[in-house]
Amino acid sequence: QGKILMKSKPMMDKRSSLCYTCHEAFGDQIEKSAAHKPVKEGNCEVCHDSHGSDHPGFVKLSAPELCTQCHTVDSTLKAPHSGYDIAKADCLECHNPHLSSAPKLVRNNVHPPFAEGSCDDCHEQAPDGTVELVDNMTELCSVCHDAVSKELTLPELHSPFEKGECTSCHRVHAADQPKLLKAETGTLCFGCHENLRKADTLTAVHSPFADKKCLDCHTPHGSNNAGLLTQPKENFCFEC
Repeated sequence: QGKILMKSKPMMDKRSSLCYTCHEAFGDQIEKSAAHKPVKEGNCEVCHDSHGSDHPGFVKLSAPELCTQCHTVDSTLKAPHSGYDIAKADCLECHNPHLSSAPKLVRNNVHPPFAEGSCDDCHEQAPDGTVELVDNMTELCSVCHDAVSKELTLPELHSPFEKGECTSCHRVHAADQPKLLKAETGTLCFGCHENLRKADTLTAVHSPFADKKCLDCHTPHGSNNAGLLTQPKENFCFEC
């Protein structure tokens, strides 16, 4: 009769039953962790557009515009952020929008200076109030990460690493992934190596590639071997 019918009952339960028809694993995690209020109440549509969006993850707006629809940026919110102006900050650099085992939904893997509140190890406040790095990223990260200087001397370098663009792969404050990576390895690598994505659909796919275990074969920063391989090509395949 031309009527639009909903596949499942409306999204009113604690576990938003319609969304979790597909996002089942995510729903199970919510039972085990502290959840963002809209998530806990099953109100996915507060942040997400169910049909489509111009923003990743089907969100209605990017952060911080989306976050400030509910969270007012005032002195109350500024105080726990060491007094820095966060009106234009990317909230997702530190906070998980859905759930976390840490207070205030801070992502579970935390950069030590951030955890210790030592913001001035990396940042300084400019005269106009904006927050700046105390040095270029390569020099700054090298202060604690001794391996960086040594890896930069290798003959084959990953382009973002060579350019000092650490934040292409890593978050600087907190992350859900080990090593402060922005995403799981496969998702992260495909973000730049889009040309390889089609190989994932071929009939015969190399097992590490199919499992998105890029680091089984490649090093993330630099290597003595072409293609950032972990071993010389002469004996590389025989490792497995």
